Order: sequence, then C-alpha cells, then structure tokens
Amino acid sequence: MNNEKNRFISSMISIIIPVYNCSQYLEDCVKSIDDQTYKNIEIIIIDDGSTNDTSNIITRTVSKYKNVTAYYQNNSGAGVARNLGLSYAKGEYIAFLDADDFYYDKNAIEKMIKVCKKTNLPICASYRVEYINKNYFHSDMYKSYKIDDDYITLDFANTQYDFFFQSYIYNHEFLIDNDISFPSYRRFEDPVFLVKALDASKKFALVDTNLHCYRKGHQNRDNNTQYIVDNLMGIKEVLLIAQEKYHLLYEENICRIDKMFRYDIEKMVNDDVHSILAEINNIYRKKSDTDLQIFIDFLKLYDEVN
Repeated sequence: MNNEKNRFISSMISIIIPVYNCSQYLEDCVKSIDDQTYKNIEIIIIDDGSTNDTSNIITRTVSKYKNVTAYYQNNSGAGVARNLGLSYAKGEYIAFLDADDFYYDKNAIEKMIKVCKKTNLPICASYRVEYINKNYFHSDMYKSYKIDDDYITLDFANTQYDFFFQSYIYNHEFLIDNDISFPSYRRFEDPVFLVKALDASKKFALVDTNLHCYRKGHQNRDNNTQYIVDNLMGIKEVLLIAQEKYHLLYEENICRIDKMFRYDIEKMVNDDVHSILAEINNIYRKKSDTDLQIFIDFLKLYDEVN
C-alpha cells in the first residue's frame, strides 16, 4: 500500500479516458483538457478493444501531447478500463472523462484542486453542462444549493445523487484507502462507484464551476439481456448501500427499475433476469415486507414462458 502511494505526484491530477470506437470525438476531448488553465495534468487513455480507426487517433494524440499515455485492453467495458487507468495513475487527484464528452470551463480543474487543498476534503463536485444539437444547457444538478463564495460543503446524506461522476474530482489516496473502484458491469457501473465514494467521504465540496460537458444524443442503446442484468446488478449494489442510510437514494433506485427498465425487463423473460430481479425483490421485501410490483408482473410472464 505504501509503495503504491509513494508514486503519487503532489498536486498532479490524472484524468482517465476510456475509449471504445470513439475516434470522432477523442481529439476534441483531449484538447478540452489541454485548454485547462491548470497544467499539472496527466491524461491516461485506455483503448477498450476498439475495432475502427480509434487506435490511429490515439497514436496521433500521444505524439501531439507530452502528458498523454495510452494503454490497451481487450473489450471489457468502461469500468474495467477506468480501473486499469487507476492502476497506472500517478496523480494526487483523479478525474474521469468519457471520450465523447469534454470539459467546459477552462479554469474548472484549477478551481477544484484549490478547494480540495483548502478544505482537505477528498471529493469536490462541480456543476454540469449538456451539449445537445449544438446547444448548451446547464444542468440543474446542485443548482438548488447557493454558493456565496467559491464553494460550499455538502453532506451526502442531504444530496443523495448517484449520477454524473464525471463532474467530480477525487483524492487518489482516499480511493485506495477505501478500496473504491468500478464494478465490472458494462452498464450502471458509475453510480456504484460514485455512491461508494460519497458514502465513504460523507462530506464533499461543491465548487462554483462547470467541469463536465455531456455530449448527448449520439449514443447507441443496447437492447439485450446483459444490458438489463448489468443495470439491475448496479442498482442492487446501490440499494444495499442505501437501504439503511439513504432513504431518497433507495426510493429513487426502486422507482428507476420501473421507470427506466420495465419495458426491457418484460421483453427479456429469462433465467438471468429472473435471478437478479429476485435478488432485488429480496432486498425490497426485507424493508417493505411485500414484493415489488414489477417482480410480481415479471413472474406472471416468466411462468407463462416456462
């Protein structure tokens, strides 16, 4: 453990970018990091088994920027790629950026690291922007919290958000000490990471800046059993953390199963979906002493098929 920590470079931030067939946006993504006013940055690109010209773009990017390194793995999903990036990262701080997104405010990293140093908190959050059809929209995430100066301190017990982990920076040693990494699911792996981190930190700083800009509208949506199972596995992990401590987060994820995945669940009537849905129902029964309605409905379909 100590040898691992000794590799950290003080005040450096390591920004980890998983890439899978995303050559169209990668160079803009890296440029948005290079445009940051804060310069003590290493950029780690993990190619997750791309099958198009992405490797050529990565090679060109590594040649152009001295602070960019690249590593390659068989296609295993973004979570596994980020964990590989963490194993190579030398920064005192960690951030994650997807290859099709970019950073918005040019001084965001500088402001966030300044607040991390000032408060000695292990996590700093920021506001968030979405880019849709060539227009920018400011997300309402954390907008209800008034910042009189550069930042405020928040309790996770009061916020209970589990999405948009890219809008935060994390102390690297804190992640190691609390054994926080991404599960190997290909979907819903990031809320699990964020909830574990915020649950361990309890408090975090919200900085008055917009770090992450989410490029929305071009993503392809999977539609198979593994997509449903991975999402439900991630929700199950969040529920296990939230069930005793975070009522709002627990209820949000129970509702999420019905609101976001009912249609797909009812199409994927098989043993794999049945197994994980039954596990979630058991968590729900212990708290509510009744069955989830979506599980009851699913069982009717399951019995018809079998």
